[in-house]
Amino acid sequence: MAMVYIYGCLFFVGGVLINTVLKQIIARDRPYGIEKSIDYIGEVFNLLSYSFPSGHSFRAMMLALFLSFLVYQSYKLSRFKRIISVGLMILAIVIALSRVVLAVHFPSDIIAAVLYASVWFVILKMWLNPGVKEDESENLNR
Repeated sequence: MAMVYIYGCLFFVGGVLINTVLKQIIARDRPYGIEKSIDYIGEVFNLLSYSFPSGHSFRAMMLALFLSFLVYQSYKLSRFKRIISVGLMILAIVIALSRVVLAVHFPSDIIAAVLYASVWFVILKMWLNPGVKEDESENLNR
């Protein structure tokens, strides 16, 4: 179980770092020249927030993938695993699409974010292989 925690930490922290670095390297302007500012305790900070890749879409997909992974590791929810996972994926896609509807991202921004969140998930899963072994999972699902 400790490996799942390590996997989660690497997945989320590494993913956010990758997203931040990619935004700075690619430096694609947002649609309509939108710039973001953050109001923090009465102080306004003007931050240039780049468009590609979409951070909201990336984090939504990361969370959906990780929660689906946790659901599949759970033997208690065996009847509802697919329903929960599909629901999580639909929610992540709706969040991604909302970024285009709100005109803060281009469609390519959200497509790239969803794809590379999935690739990042698979890469770490293959490298760390967290979770239950096959023969143990058969015993848990009985």
